[in-house]
Amino acid sequence: GRQNVASFLAKDLAVDWRLGAEVFESLLIDHDVCSNYGNWQYASGVGLDPRENRYFNVVKQGRVYDPDGEYVRSWIPALQHVPSRCVHSPVEMTPSEERIARCRIGEEYPEPIVRVTWSNDKAPPRRGDVSTHSAASSSSSSSSSSSSSSSSSSSNRRGIGGWRRGPGARRAHLGS
Repeated sequence: GRQNVASFLAKDLAVDWRLGAEVFESLLIDHDVCSNYGNWQYASGVGLDPRENRYFNVVKQGRVYDPDGEYVRSWIPALQHVPSRCVHSPVEMTPSEERIARCRIGEEYPEPIVRVTWSNDKAPPRRGDVSTHSAASSSSSSSSSSSSSSSSSSSNRRGIGGWRRGPGARRAHLGS
């Protein structure tokens, strides 16, 4: 599941992988710094990887590992009556299936923010290369935009083993 989230955020939504890693760091009870950041880099395609354009197709992963949609249905009540073949991609339902399932796309269930297909095609085209920027280049660009906040946040965010943990650590690092 974590690799699906990382791949979807970085590849499909073009969100910087470090933001996702920091959210996981703040929320997971089994968080490990090395595993977390290593897995986020791996899933987002940053660093050395023998397989170019690694991409986790979230629809395919759902259909392989949760074929009947039991797990998805346990977390998303609107999908309770959706046919199993459509539970991982409800937009595939016909209008009559939507009516029967009481799950109309755009009403009881939101429109997708991006279209992810079932095919085994290569990774989607990159919509920006934010996920490939090095930490040094992004911190230098953010420090040039607001020098006063970066000087206060750099002393605030460092701790034993790298990033300071706890409330406010991410906000200081992310500049908000």
